[in-house]
Amino acid sequence: MDRFCKLARCTKSNTDWTGRSLPAVLPSEKETDEWSAWTPCSVTCGHGERKRTKSCGYSCTLTEASRCDQEPCPNDVNTVVEPFPFEMENGTEPFGTDVDTCEKWLNCKSDFLQRYVHQVLSELPGCPCSYPSAAAYAVVSVHDEARGRPFRWRDASGPRERLDVYKPSARSCIRSALSDAASTLAAQHCCYDERGRLLTRGKGAGTPNLISSEFSPELHFKVDVLPWILCKGDWSRFHAARPPNRGLACPENPHQDVFLNELEEAREY
Repeated sequence: MDRFCKLARCTKSNTDWTGRSLPAVLPSEKETDEWSAWTPCSVTCGHGERKRTKSCGYSCTLTEASRCDQEPCPNDVNTVVEPFPFEMENGTEPFGTDVDTCEKWLNCKSDFLQRYVHQVLSELPGCPCSYPSAAAYAVVSVHDEARGRPFRWRDASGPRERLDVYKPSARSCIRSALSDAASTLAAQHCCYDERGRLLTRGKGAGTPNLISSEFSPELHFKVDVLPWILCKGDWSRFHAARPPNRGLACPENPHQDVFLNELEEAREY
């Protein structure tokens, strides 16, 4: 906490620096251990500051400042990122090798994050059951019957997406574009097999992105990709917190036998 004297002339003597006599110090002006009440927080949402004061002698006041935290401000992206305090250093584990990093991520919860995820799931479009082929060349608009309006989609199959690592059974993926009508920074992520059919489960299925890479690739990596890394590629645990979208009631894909094989493979990895 910051403590500072508002006036440079903080003295307990009865003369100032020129040697002139000063008025007698009144009882109320003597140094006291009594602090004033804290001022109201300087903000109504987010992180602010409050202050209190006390006398430190004649014409001297100590001021103490303290941080005060209010409810997160609307659309404050930092409140989404803060529950993920993990950093990767030189490609190494953020914790010791004996720590279950996935479990630590799964336990990173906050009331705001829960509300944000609920809002995300209530606004994002459902994944089209078939890959819109025109998305490979341009932004496409696909009408979402459940939401009653069209949504724009972009291809998300380029080299930077690293489908071979993060979605190994997917041939292509798309990601919904940010919209002025949305109250979040999220995007729907949908992936498809070699026949253009939506993968609804398993290691290649797309999952909702809490922070779209269109807004910030760095924050997207921290919030949406790093948790997958913390789970060491065990998509079954990752999907427990970020289930793939089946909003349009698409057929289950892959088939049950393939899905069970992928599940066993993930748990043995």
